[in-house]
Amino acid sequence: MTASNKTKIIIKNDGFEGFIRRGREHAKALDKGEALPSEITISFETPTEMMRVFTVKRTELLEKLTQDGQQPIHQLATKLRRKRTAVNRDIGVLRKIGVLSTLSVSNPGHGKLLMVSPLAKRYEFTWSVGAASREAHR
Repeated sequence: MTASNKTKIIIKNDGFEGFIRRGREHAKALDKGEALPSEITISFETPTEMMRVFTVKRTELLEKLTQDGQQPIHQLATKLRRKRTAVNRDIGVLRKIGVLSTLSVSNPGHGKLLMVSPLAKRYEFTWSVGAASREAHR
């Protein structure tokens, strides 16, 4: 997945129903000739699934990247005061879900350096629990 740094990424737990609702809203907007917003929505079925992916440590990592921009993994690990292997594992999860990217660059005399970048300038998290909260998404 590629996104510009102007894109907003929305992460929520509105499941399949939310996906269908957003698809209909987008179709109606396109039928009217309206432009779609520059945003990506990542949807989870439950808040529990969402929180399994976006742990406190992973959210801190994403926040640091959003604040400081692209940087190598070792520098990110140092800033977060975490082991590089743990940061590398979390980067893999966040990259797979589509909220950041990595790029291997040459580091003269030292081999390759893995650079990590946020895919958006803003990340918006919304989660809700209970039947009433499901209705609010409709």
